[in-house]
Amino acid sequence: MKLRCVCDQDYAYCHTKAGQRFQCSWCKQWLVMPEFQSLSPEDQAFYRNELQKQQGKAQRAAEKAKRKEEAAATKEWTKQQRALELRAQEGERAAALQRQQERQQQPTPPQPTDQSSLVNCPKCGCAQISANKKGMDAGGACCGALLLGPLGILCGLQGANKVIVTCLKCGHQWTRG
Repeated sequence: MKLRCVCDQDYAYCHTKAGQRFQCSWCKQWLVMPEFQSLSPEDQAFYRNELQKQQGKAQRAAEKAKRKEEAAATKEWTKQQRALELRAQEGERAAALQRQQERQQQPTPPQPTDQSSLVNCPKCGCAQISANKKGMDAGGACCGALLLGPLGILCGLQGANKVIVTCLKCGHQWTRG
């Protein structure tokens, strides 16, 4: 609905100015914006629809602004988390570099030069080892005697000349060779 002045100037209905007086910008005559109840039912429905559209637009604009704020806050939080992660990685790198420098600064153990300590344990690297002959195997001799009789006792002598090397630190055993 439009409100028309005597000078043929049109004014759109505004529900916020209902019942208020205003002056025509062209002829300076005073006009009164009609009350909502004085409008026809069709005009009331039209302006009610327009009002709902305006309120919906305002609500959508507020929701959009809220989403923008949340996105900005999330972006800021992500930046802070990334900065913390980078600081942690830098700290880890610095600690690893420091450990490496400490290892390099540690004196290396003296290398043995005599022939007796050239053999080390393959498991722990210790130079404290013992070498012994295997000797007769009693279990093998008994099994051989049961299967072959008195001649089977010789089965226990199989591998008797092998040298078994034993680490005195970890107990690992191996044959030399």
